[in-house]
Amino acid sequence: MGKLFDLDSPLMTALSRMADLIGLNILVLLFFIPGLAVFAAAISLKFPVVLVIFLTWAALLLLGPAFTAMHYCLLKMVRNEEGYLVKGFFKSFRENLKQGLVLAAIVITVAALFAGDLYLLSTNSMDNFPPVLRIMLLVTMIYLFMVSLWIFPLESRFINDIFTTLKNAFFVSVLAFPRTLGMAAITLLPVLLYYFFDLRLLPILLMFGFSAPGYVSAHLYSKVFRRFEPEEAADTEMKEILTDDVLQGEQGEGGSTDE
Repeated sequence: MGKLFDLDSPLMTALSRMADLIGLNILVLLFFIPGLAVFAAAISLKFPVVLVIFLTWAALLLLGPAFTAMHYCLLKMVRNEEGYLVKGFFKSFRENLKQGLVLAAIVITVAALFAGDLYLLSTNSMDNFPPVLRIMLLVTMIYLFMVSLWIFPLESRFINDIFTTLKNAFFVSVLAFPRTLGMAAITLLPVLLYYFFDLRLLPILLMFGFSAPGYVSAHLYSKVFRRFEPEEAADTEMKEILTDDVLQGEQGEGGSTDE
């Protein structure tokens, strides 16, 4: 019975990992507060709708470096390389602040545009829109959502400019398509559960809503990333450069990253 509560026992390891995921989820949630606060303040002060949208959009940009930092910590957890959670999170947050903000601006803007399109489709405001174009719109939305799942993990691990990071996200989402589907499914799971259980599930979502799906996703993308990391790279703190040549070389070999 004593061995069950040893620090290196499976039970204690699992409990420690759950505590880390809860802490990481709370850290990410903290960066939703500016957006919610700005939105509430702008509404209460009766700002014009356009200004409310812009201010909320600007405040939510901090989610870019926050999600990047989350994936930095999750990848270390998966590879059993983690150190101090909070220190590692804010280290990555600072290092990826500028690019994280720009990537978040791109992702949130595209998501907002597609959300507007979905709203118009749901209100029958686009009845005259050709069915073929509707299908193409939905397929594009789904694919860009899956591409977006790679953006912040790539930013957290590899040194590239913004354009290259986005281009690599498109490449990797195709090269590792089965894993991309898995990441999409696990990311949407909290939304699906909330749809069926609504507020009854809120405490669990507050503890694991982002970190738990991200942790499962890290198991999926860790193997993919290793294919682009030098074997001799012993320094796990180092971010490697993922170039287009490497990606195109992988694509040219004709093999999926899920071999």
